[in-house]
Amino acid sequence: MVKQENELNFESSFWFWILVLIGACLIKGVVFQLDNRPQFFLGDSGVYINTALTGSHPNDRSYWYGVLIRWIAVNSQSLQTLLLFQTACGVLSALASGFIANRISPGNRPIIWMTVVLCALDPVQLLFERYILTESIALLAFSGLLASLVLIMSGGSWKYMLGAACSCIALISLRSSFFPAIICALFFAPLFGLIAKKISLTELFYCFLISASTLSICWSTTSSLKTGQVVLAAWSPLLTSDDFPNKEQGERFMEGMNLQGKDFFNREITLFRPDGMIHRIRSEISDPDELDKFSKKVAFNILRRDFWGVLNLSTTSYGKVWGSDYRMNLMKWDIGQNELQAPFRDLLREKFHLEAEELPSPTLTSNLYLSLGHKTVLLALIAPLLFVLLATLSDRRSSLIICFIGLISAALLITIFTFSTLPVIRNLHPICWMVSTLLPAYIIKYLILKIPKK
Repeated sequence: MVKQENELNFESSFWFWILVLIGACLIKGVVFQLDNRPQFFLGDSGVYINTALTGSHPNDRSYWYGVLIRWIAVNSQSLQTLLLFQTACGVLSALASGFIANRISPGNRPIIWMTVVLCALDPVQLLFERYILTESIALLAFSGLLASLVLIMSGGSWKYMLGAACSCIALISLRSSFFPAIICALFFAPLFGLIAKKISLTELFYCFLISASTLSICWSTTSSLKTGQVVLAAWSPLLTSDDFPNKEQGERFMEGMNLQGKDFFNREITLFRPDGMIHRIRSEISDPDELDKFSKKVAFNILRRDFWGVLNLSTTSYGKVWGSDYRMNLMKWDIGQNELQAPFRDLLREKFHLEAEELPSPTLTSNLYLSLGHKTVLLALIAPLLFVLLATLSDRRSSLIICFIGLISAALLITIFTFSTLPVIRNLHPICWMVSTLLPAYIIKYLILKIPKK
C-alpha cells in the first residue's frame, strides 16, 4: 500500500520541534520557580512514600511509582528532584500534543504552538505535577500511547504499535483504571487505520498481534491488584443480602447498614470507615486475596442482578458533578484538606529534608486549579460529544482520528463514573489534556482562520 504521508506536508523540521520543546520548558520552568513545594494527598502519597522507603507492595496502588520515588527522591534525599522529573513529564506530554496536532492540521505551525502552550499551561496538569501522585507520569504514558496510535492512523509505520505497547505497559503499571481505555485504543486505532486506507490487512494483523500480547501483559498486571473492594463500594447503594454467596452471611453483613445514599462520599465511607461495610467483611475474611475474590464475586452478582441499576447509578453520579458546589467540593478534595500528622512530617524532615508544618496551604497552582480548572473539567465532561462535533467540522483525513480520540474519552468517562467510589476530578485530567490538544486547533482552524474542509 502506498503511504500518502509526503502529500500531507507534515511539519518535520528538526529545529522547529527543538524550538517548541524549549518553549514548553520555559513555560514549565517559570511556573516551577513560582510554585515548587511538594504537595500530598493522604493516604495515597503516604502509601507511595512507604513503598519507596520499605519496598512494600500496596494492594490497590502502583508499586512502580514507589520504586520511581526511591530512585529519584530517596537517593537524592529531596522530593524536589521528583517534582522536576514530573515537570519534565509535563513538558513531554505537551510536546506529544503538538505531534497529534501536526497530524490533524499538517504543517500548521501556529496551531501546533497554540496546542503545546495550552497543554503546558493546563491548570489540572500544573497542579498534579507538584503532588506525590502518579498523575503527571501516567499522563506522559497516555500521551505516548495516543501519539503512537495517531501516527499509525495518519500513515505512519505499523511498527509504532511497539511504542504504543510500551506506553500501555507503563501506563497500566501506574494506573490500572486506564485498562478499559487501553482495550478500546489498541483495538480501534488499527481498525480505523484500515478504514482510512493507511494500513494494509497484513499490517492490521501485525497490529492486532502486538495488541493481544500487550493486553495479556496488562491484564496480568491489573489482576494482581486488589480492586474488588473499590468496585463493591462503588455499587454498594444497590447491595442486598441476596448478592452474597450465602444469604445468612449477607444478612449478617448488612445488619444495621444504611447504604442507600448515592452520594460519592457515602460510598467512600463504605470503603474506608471502620464502621463501614468493607471493614465488616474484612473482619471475617482477613486474607487480602480471599477478600478481593469475595468482593469481586459480590460485585458481579450486583451487576448480573441489576445491570440497569448500575447504569443508573453511573449516570446519577455523572449528573451530580455538573453541580458547581458539588464539583468544587470534589476539586477541594483533590487538593487534600487533611493536616499532615506529626509522624509523617517527621518522616519528611528526616528522609527528604522537607519542613512541611504549613501544609496543606494554598499555592499558585492550587489557586489556578480552583479558579480555572473547573472550566476545563466542564469541557472534559462533554468531551465525547465535543469530539463528535469537531469530527463533523474536520476534513476526511482527520475525522477518524477525532472520532478515535472521542471514543477513548468516552471509555475513560464510563470507567470513572462506573467503577469509582469517588470520581475525583484528577481522574479527568487525561481527558482535559485531550480537550486542550484538539479544541484550540479547531477553533483557530475553522472559526478564526476559516480554513475550508477538503
